[in-house]
Amino acid sequence: MDYSAVYEEAFRRTEFIEGRATNDKDDKGGVTGEGGLSLRYLKSLGQLADLDHDGDVDEEDLKLVTADQRKQFYSVSFWIGANCHKLNSRWLQIKVYDTACNVGPKRAQQILQVAYNTTYKKQIAEDGVLGPASIAAVSSMDDYVLLQSYRTQQELFYQRIVLSDSTQQKYLLGWKRRAYT
Repeated sequence: MDYSAVYEEAFRRTEFIEGRATNDKDDKGGVTGEGGLSLRYLKSLGQLADLDHDGDVDEEDLKLVTADQRKQFYSVSFWIGANCHKLNSRWLQIKVYDTACNVGPKRAQQILQVAYNTTYKKQIAEDGVLGPASIAAVSSMDDYVLLQSYRTQQELFYQRIVLSDSTQQKYLLGWKRRAYT
């Protein structure tokens, strides 16, 4: 598969941020493999992710996923899934992609819409879908200013998670760091 240079950079950055495999009982994402690949996400891919060909997708399959396979899965689900390829700002592409990998494509797109509306006092739908109107709107604005607003809205999103579930407090500092990378 041929990837853009920006996707390659976004993938490398997110792989670095996500890091190693974990199995934290408090992590709502569940068991997570290298590069942040959660078992829950892998299961959503169905038989495509049954890498050991035993008829189910489980932790053994998670251990078998290579970086190249993650890159392919993430390209479809998070790069294209969050419409990063349609944004005209390299920095916004990378940021929205990383956020999509962390909280899902719909939420990542919604954060961008909220950031746009908050920053520019304009109204585009905050529906989590970067359709033609949202793409045109965000593409017409200063990408640096919008990126800063995105980071703030991402942090606020993480704070709301902690407010609704105090067991997630232990992740807040890391999430804040992620918001501002």
